[in-house]
Amino acid sequence: MALRYENSSFGWDPDSKRKELFDKLSRFILVYKEGSTELLAFVMFRFEFEVDEDVIYWQVASSAQGVSLGRRLIGELETLCRMYKMKKIMLTVLKANSRALEFYKAVGFTMDPTSPGYVDSDAEEESESGSEQEIVDYEILSKLILP
Repeated sequence: MALRYENSSFGWDPDSKRKELFDKLSRFILVYKEGSTELLAFVMFRFEFEVDEDVIYWQVASSAQGVSLGRRLIGELETLCRMYKMKKIMLTVLKANSRALEFYKAVGFTMDPTSPGYVDSDAEEESESGSEQEIVDYEILSKLILP
């Protein structure tokens, strides 16, 4: 994770990441190898109120990639969302992480209106041609949770 952040516009700040992990709102789902103390995957999430919507943010350890846990973890988060009346799951993904982008889109995530690259079709028609958009190296994705 550190290497991806170091090569991004976010940069790597271990103190900031530590504060995020140990924030009083942070919660975790931990997945251990059966019969072992080896941690295979974790999801860190927070219940937050974002732009008039209740959401869960999540992060997945790189060790969870490619071991068929992602869909199961998404399912667990969806269950938590329904249980606590949350309306969507949101996440930030680096564009350079094409594998993660493909996975998130395959499980129903789309670009969130809060993402810097989001273009509303109505706003696009009204905007002046040739206007410049901010170029960023990440996307904010979300998945609506149906009751």
